[in-house]
Amino acid sequence: LILAEAVVDVLEVEMCAVYLRNNNNSKDSILIKEGFFNDIQDSEIINSFISIDNENPNQISLNDSLNMGPNLAYIFSQMLFTSIHDFAKGYSLFISGLISNENKSIYNKLDSGHIDIFSIISNHAVSIFSNKLREEQILQQVEVITKSENELKKLSLIATKTNNSVIITDKFGQIEWVNKAFEEVTGFL
Repeated sequence: LILAEAVVDVLEVEMCAVYLRNNNNSKDSILIKEGFFNDIQDSEIINSFISIDNENPNQISLNDSLNMGPNLAYIFSQMLFTSIHDFAKGYSLFISGLISNENKSIYNKLDSGHIDIFSIISNHAVSIFSNKLREEQILQQVEVITKSENELKKLSLIATKTNNSVIITDKFGQIEWVNKAFEEVTGFL
């Protein structure tokens, strides 16, 4: 939401739509809108993003080179658009800044200065999102390690308390550890 607000406020555009697509699970995808999108369906925005991205992948574009689709082209006079894909991490990020035909007279025409600022905002968004993904991955790894440690504690308790002999060896067959029951049964320490 902050990204959408930043695009609207910093670039002084009327609206912003940000679509984060999880390429591995579309149910985890989200669309954030800032401004008045009134009668525009989310699916129209998403389909427009995908169409524009197919024509201009991984670059920042102004509306005069974009195919917004018949419904959106009728509504918007100007649009900044970019898409960023990280297929290794499984996501795509689409960001747009929009000015409607109805209100274009009260906004400055988008130009190369807007593209430069939009590029900085987009790059910052990618950095923030990548850091968030890394944080989630680290939290998942910590969870796996914690579960493994808990399982190890249980197995260690079982091995030390059982009346059966337990021997732990390395891959070469060298004994690394034996439990108390092994010592009592065999007499070896």
